[in-house]
Amino acid sequence: MSIAKNTPISLNEVEQRLVKTTAKQRYDNCRAAGKPKCFIGYTDGYHCDIIGMGGELAFCKLFNVYPDLSTEPPEFDTGDCVIDGLRIDVKTTDRPEGHLLATKWKKVSSCDVYALMTGVFPQYHFRGFMDADELLREIRLRDFGRNTLSYAASQDELKETIT
Repeated sequence: MSIAKNTPISLNEVEQRLVKTTAKQRYDNCRAAGKPKCFIGYTDGYHCDIIGMGGELAFCKLFNVYPDLSTEPPEFDTGDCVIDGLRIDVKTTDRPEGHLLATKWKKVSSCDVYALMTGVFPQYHFRGFMDADELLREIRLRDFGRNTLSYAASQDELKETIT
């Protein structure tokens, strides 16, 4: 499946309500379970949940697949949707030039492919894919000035197709 990089996608009013409701429930459930706010570069966890959930839903709308709408804290993160049998973990940033980032504790076995969406809720752009085993390499660990190492890939390294 292939979608051109930089393809824009907007969420309608119903989709926006779904994002806000799901993001709020995820945020509340994670805090109640004692899960830390682990968002690279953001301090407001609920705002970050809206950005992330919005990006996930926009991605799924663009690729015509169902998103994972579960709100309970996952014991193991296995991605946000499935395309052609591959588990996709959608990462989102509000920075148009932003990198595809994954936390240092991510494991290659948790998903097959990462995807990057950029935008400000409810407007997003698809930026591309990278295989998990390509992204989660020690050589990709970077600190973006927040004293937190993250796996990172620039947008020009991302592909339009899932391999």
